[in-house]
Amino acid sequence: MSWSTLFDAALGIVELTYIGSIAAEEVRESASQANTLAKDRGTTFFLVDATEAILDASLVDVFNLPALHFVKEGVVVGSRIALTSPKSSSALVAAKFFADCCTSRGWIAQVLPGRNRAVQWLQGERKPTAALCAVAS
Repeated sequence: MSWSTLFDAALGIVELTYIGSIAAEEVRESASQANTLAKDRGTTFFLVDATEAILDASLVDVFNLPALHFVKEGVVVGSRIALTSPKSSSALVAAKFFADCCTSRGWIAQVLPGRNRAVQWLQGERKPTAALCAVAS
């Protein structure tokens, strides 16, 4: 498995980390696990550390993640998703495309240079997660 998820209780965020080659099925599986963890912990804040990711999926797969998979999984609209900039140029293009796809569908996503900047961005506009989670129920 080239990904892991954890809940950072101090920050109130679900952190998803990718390392190495990531196939489309792994991206869907990891997103499902991260969303389940977020629902269990009552948060709508996600940090995706994609610094070391090498995406082995098409842009259509990237497009379908928010367009189809997030909807099916019930990811709360309005969730904030911070992605760290991948070192791989093709993965960076995919990360920016993903952020655009998310934003156009009501999730708030941004690609940022490094974990510290991503955490700062997530903490910049903390919304009451309980209210967002209640709306999704």
